[in-house]
Amino acid sequence: MLTPVSDHVQDIQACIVTTDERLARQSEMVRRFLRATVKGQRVYLARRDEAIPALMEFARLPNREMAGRLYDENMKTIAKDGTIPERLQQIVIERSKRLTGINRDIRPDEIFDFSHLRRVQTELTQSGWTP
Repeated sequence: MLTPVSDHVQDIQACIVTTDERLARQSEMVRRFLRATVKGQRVYLARRDEAIPALMEFARLPNREMAGRLYDENMKTIAKDGTIPERLQQIVIERSKRLTGINRDIRPDEIFDFSHLRRVQTELTQSGWTP
């Protein structure tokens, strides 16, 4: 019997990575990128019938029923606010440490910074934008 991966695996499905230098040098571009990303995610979350064809194209799925099942399964695990819990942050850090051979303790706030995302989320909510 096959079981959904979401029942057994905890991982980051997608992420946005940048440098402190880019945040300082190109903060407006980063804000616009995050704003577009958050809008896209909100559309994906709110409009299943529009998300499924996009999912079919992205994942090269042959039929709508399969894409619909994948979408529904994805809804169980997707980070609805774009962040991940500290427990998962720690899992990602420990795995990365093993892969890179780093032995020192690394706090999640050294790696993960959701402040820019939260700011954009707040701006969009306050503006009244909805998908």
